[in-house]
Amino acid sequence: MLPSAVNFFKLRSAVGTAGGRPRFSAQYETFSIGAGGTVTGQAKGNRELKPETTLETEYGVDAELWGRVGLNLTYARDITKDQIIQVPPSVSTGFSSQWKNAGQVDNKTWEASLNIPIISRRDLLWSTRFSYDRNRAYITALGVPPFYQTDESNTFRFGVGERIGTIWGKRFVTQCSELPAQFQSDCGGAGKGYQKNDEGFIVWTGGFSPGEGVTRNAWQSVLPGCMKNGQPINQTGEVNCKNAGGTVTNPWAIPQTSWGMLIVIRDSTGSPILHKLGNTQPDFKLAMSQTVSYKRLSAYVLVDGWYNRKMFNEEIHWSLGDFNVRYEDQDGKSIETAKPIGYYWRAPQPDGAGTGVGGFYDVLGTNMKTVQSAAFTKLREASLSFKVGKVRGVGDWTLSLIGRNLYTWTDFLGWDPEVGGVNTNLNSSAIGGVAAYQYPPTRSFTIAIASQF
Repeated sequence: MLPSAVNFFKLRSAVGTAGGRPRFSAQYETFSIGAGGTVTGQAKGNRELKPETTLETEYGVDAELWGRVGLNLTYARDITKDQIIQVPPSVSTGFSSQWKNAGQVDNKTWEASLNIPIISRRDLLWSTRFSYDRNRAYITALGVPPFYQTDESNTFRFGVGERIGTIWGKRFVTQCSELPAQFQSDCGGAGKGYQKNDEGFIVWTGGFSPGEGVTRNAWQSVLPGCMKNGQPINQTGEVNCKNAGGTVTNPWAIPQTSWGMLIVIRDSTGSPILHKLGNTQPDFKLAMSQTVSYKRLSAYVLVDGWYNRKMFNEEIHWSLGDFNVRYEDQDGKSIETAKPIGYYWRAPQPDGAGTGVGGFYDVLGTNMKTVQSAAFTKLREASLSFKVGKVRGVGDWTLSLIGRNLYTWTDFLGWDPEVGGVNTNLNSSAIGGVAAYQYPPTRSFTIAIASQF
């Protein structure tokens, strides 16, 4: 027997299996022809591919409370086996990738909605609807060693336990504890060799204040990374420097650290360490709609949003290289806070090491500055309708004015955070989302005339 507050209660469940066939081209080798007719292997064919299968199980509850409130709750789980993905083959093959049945993904989704009639009168109706959904997808099996793949400028890691859509990239030092142990004692407040600048990054200052770069003409100063017999030697990384009999003189023994510039977190060989920078998928989505009807007049408003989500902002990244981002403009800054252009733009070093002089720009590489919050709230739709009724005794006419994608609230610096991109392995523009000058959802206004006969 149902409690008095529950007027209707229904449980539902469903199970089903779907499959996906390998693409026809995956069984063949592909090559590229370069300058001078040079042939390079691209994808290694695989004739042994078999279909991938997805088993979906869904459970749900539909209920009516207090004779007026509607509740829907759904839980769904999809398990995809023998997933067809592109993986790095053995180097000895001479190819860069191969399609294989290598993955298994476990996808879990929660959805909930609540329908509430606020006013129910003969001439006045007002109802609201709230909805929520949350999705998580993890790799639970992988038939090859873990690997990274960069596609549409995003860098994703494929490995057991990895959440699908997690962006990996470089981080800059923001805490003294992130420096190698031997440099941590020389990091902190006034007089230390490494100090935090006005933007929160740890930079090499040589003991000066981070705001004295102009007054002391310090921006041109560099600190070699490996010294031997009082002279710098061309060795990158702590391991290589010590093996060559040198002494490490800057963090991770980079050929040179420039004064006041950002410092990339690296390993003992001097190679940048990739960190998790966020996920292209939101932690959750929310939507709220309002419907009001008064006599012949009706109004509808829908607001929705994606929250706690990150996206690689290629629009800003390219603009950094072209010196067109607003925070590169030093107008209005003081002598203490002004920065040279190299602070924002990374230039290769003459030795070819590619470590650069600093900067957020990294030739389309993902980092903590250009992977940005892409959360948003959007006025998705608003409409106003008037029921005209019969015209000269014919039909039952309604005149409507409808607006879509009317306004977006967001801190994202690009055109619109609701964009996507094509991705090889993820095969989803939503999961592989990159802000790369795509046309955003357009604002539109429509006048509609409808009738029933």
